[in-house]
Amino acid sequence: MLVQNVTAGKVSVSTANGNMEGYLHSLSQELSVSTANGESQWTVGTAIGEDSRITLSSANGNVRLQLVSTCTKNAMIDT
Repeated sequence: MLVQNVTAGKVSVSTANGNMEGYLHSLSQELSVSTANGESQWTVGTAIGEDSRITLSSANGNVRLQLVSTCTKNAMIDT
C-alpha cells in the first residue's frame, strides 16, 4: 500500500499482513498506522525541507517505532 503527497488532514492505515510505505508532505499531519505483521515505513516532509522517517514494525505483540531525522537528532521509542 502506498500513500503519498497528502497535503492536509488525517491519515489512518491498517493492514493484517504485508508492507506499507507512505510519503507525507504537509505543514501539519496526524498519522495513525496499525499493522499485525510486516513493516511500515513513512517519510514525513516538514515545512523547512527536512525529512523525518518513521519506521513501524511489529511482531508477536511487540511494536517498535523509530523516528530518524535528517537534522542529526534521532529518537526511538520501543513499546
